Order: sequence, then structure tokens, then C-alpha cells
Amino acid sequence: MPYYLGIDGGGTQTRAVIVDEAGCVRGSGLAGPSNYHSVGVEGARAALLGAQQKAMQSASLPQMSQFDAACLGLAGCGSEEDRLQLQSIMSALNVRGASSVLIESDLRIAHAGAFEGEAGMVLIAGTGSSCLGVNAQGKVARSGGWGPMFDDRGSGFDIGRMAIMHALRAADGRDTPSSLAEQVMEKLGGDLRAIARMTATGQDRTRIASLAPLVFAAAALNEPCASAIIHVAAEELARMVFAVAKQLEMDNKPIEVVVLGGLNSAGRLFFQSLYDAVRRQLPLASIVSDMMPAVLGAALMAMKHAGITATDEMLSAMKRTYEAMKIQLSPSNPIA
Repeated sequence: MPYYLGIDGGGTQTRAVIVDEAGCVRGSGLAGPSNYHSVGVEGARAALLGAQQKAMQSASLPQMSQFDAACLGLAGCGSEEDRLQLQSIMSALNVRGASSVLIESDLRIAHAGAFEGEAGMVLIAGTGSSCLGVNAQGKVARSGGWGPMFDDRGSGFDIGRMAIMHALRAADGRDTPSSLAEQVMEKLGGDLRAIARMTATGQDRTRIASLAPLVFAAAALNEPCASAIIHVAAEELARMVFAVAKQLEMDNKPIEVVVLGGLNSAGRLFFQSLYDAVRRQLPLASIVSDMMPAVLGAALMAMKHAGITATDEMLSAMKRTYEAMKIQLSPSNPIA
């Protein structure tokens, strides 16, 4: 029986699924981060092969089994240069020929899962931020995602960065003191010079993004500084959505937007601010729920690459068996 491999590789974890020709998920595997820009090629190799091997164990497949096609959706990847960098990994994935392996960005597989191949837009609002859309003609456009040094506007990192800026400015008298500034200082240890030297990469990036909940909590208490930060973040995210809609010539047409990432669960205040900002720029846009997770989007793209067009029955089977596997596997099981 033909099998297809879908992988969602990010900066925190890597998930793999194995799907058969009927769309049923046969196995699932989880491993560490696989963004080679941050963990290196060997680190990415270990995570990708580890997730694949665990998925094969979950599916009770022999280690020498081969996949008819695979799709790797990797954070920060998708270019020809990335494909060349990861060539050694591709050849080790038990796939029938390198031409049967797709390397896509995490945005691309997120869209494939969110809309099951149909038109729409995905807005990633997590530690980083970016947006990708596909129109009815299949044209793809994106905006944002240029990294923490020059972009990632509206993200958890950006919100945390603005909170630090406010705290530093409040400390030297340029901003009005606030409880948010006090909480930021307390969480970061209170050493202003050490705080000012924090970088925008690696561990510090995550640490800065972890300040976002302080902003949401302060905004809920009507602190003007926190409300202003949320307003700026929502406007920046909406600007990305508008830029993609403009590229796709859909700025005056109905379009659905799925919001993914950690900020999607930031609470009503932030989500309402984002919704209002999007509707101000795109009155015909609507924010909807995604249909499937990104890893299933990767599996769909692998099947499409092999010439298989997913039917409604196959999509239903994919969602049903994936949910059943999540329930069946214990959270402590290393192949979950």
C-alpha cells in the first residue's frame, strides 16, 4: 500500500504523520526543533528523522518501508537554497527518489491544512508573525516573516519588545510609570543595563515573547500603555493581511482569514482588536477556524505531489483518524 509522509517542523518541535492512499492517518511522531537556521543542519536532521522513525513505529511499519512522497513544511524554509542545504536529509527519509520530496515553508502547509487546498489566508501570530494567502486562481502571496531583527511586527516577541521599551522609558522619565512597567522589570530581574543588552535571537527571543501575557493582563485592567501596545500589534498584523489581499487582488472581495499561533488564544480583548483592525482595512474579510492542523496540510501536499486529488471522503477520514490517534496515544508516550 502506498504511504505518504507529512512533516511540520518548527523552532520548538517537529511532528510527522504517515497517511495511506485512503487518507487515513496510520502513525504520528514527535521530536525536537528542526529549523536548521537555529539548530543547524545536523540538528534538523536528527529531529526530522526522529519524528519520522517514531511515526513509523506508531504505524507498525518496517524500518525499510518507503514512502511514495513526502512534504516537509519547515519554519524559515522553502527556497532552493534551503533545498540544497537539506539535500542530505531528504535522501535519508525513506522516500522513493529526491524528486518525491517537497520542502515548503511552515506557512504553506499551514494554509494547506487550514483551507484544505482552497482559497484563503493564514495569519501566523505567535512568537513571530507572517501571512500567506492563495486566491481562487492558485496565486500565492505572502507578507511579513522577515525575522525579529527587522520585522515580526504584531507578534508575541514584538508585544514583549514594546513592553520592554515602555518599561525602560518609564524608568528614565520619558513614559508615565505603570504597573506594567513594574511587572516587566520584576520578571526580567530589574537590571536595566542587562535588559537593554537583550538580543532578538535564540533564548532571549522566547523570553521577550513571554512578556506578552503581562500586556494582555494590564490591558484588561485598562492600563493605557498596555492598550496602546495591543492596538499597535493588531494594526501591524492587519497590515500584513491587507498587503497579501492586495497582492491577490482580493482587497475588495470576500476573503476568509485563519489566525494561527500562540496569540490566537490571547483572549477576547486582543482578538477583538485584531478583528476590528482587519475589518477596517478589509471590510469584506472574515476570521474563521482552521479545518486541519499544519501537519495534515503537509500530508495533503505530499499526496498532491504524487498526483492524488483528495476527495471529501479522504479529508474526512484524515481528520477523523488523526483525532482518534491523538486520543489513543498517551501524552507520556514518546511516539505521540
